[in-house]
Amino acid sequence: MALGIWHDRVNLVLGSLVTGSMLGLEVETKKVVCFTFGWLFATLIFGPDSDIIPKRRAQWLRFILMPYSFLSRHRGLSHHFFWGTFLRNIYLLIIFYLLSFLVSFFSFISQKQILASVLMYLEFKMFFWFLIGQWFSDFIHLLTDKAYDKLFGRY
Repeated sequence: MALGIWHDRVNLVLGSLVTGSMLGLEVETKKVVCFTFGWLFATLIFGPDSDIIPKRRAQWLRFILMPYSFLSRHRGLSHHFFWGTFLRNIYLLIIFYLLSFLVSFFSFISQKQILASVLMYLEFKMFFWFLIGQWFSDFIHLLTDKAYDKLFGRY
């Protein structure tokens, strides 16, 4: 398997090429921004290798990401092109739901109001482009793993 720094380099180079291509093809700017944010989030913070140990660069998010590393074994579902990204997002939704419960417990705002206000600002197609960015980042990560394994005969 490739070292994390190679995953980052390959993902960042290809991500910038894809983002540049999207801008060159005059894709709507909001979509490009959401795609790029999803790509960077999956590359730098919460990608297929988050099941090993959450990355240092996640800083204050590490306490949120740490339980994920205990729930998923490396190269299991976290390294599946579709299911890995899907399960990581389900995990984040569960964490968000629990955090909204804590906020509502210690404040005068109900959990229903918190969730409704977040959903009001979230456009589905923008969230969709964020997910596409995550999936492309994960796909490149998995291709990098496969290429490294083929070249150097591991796994």
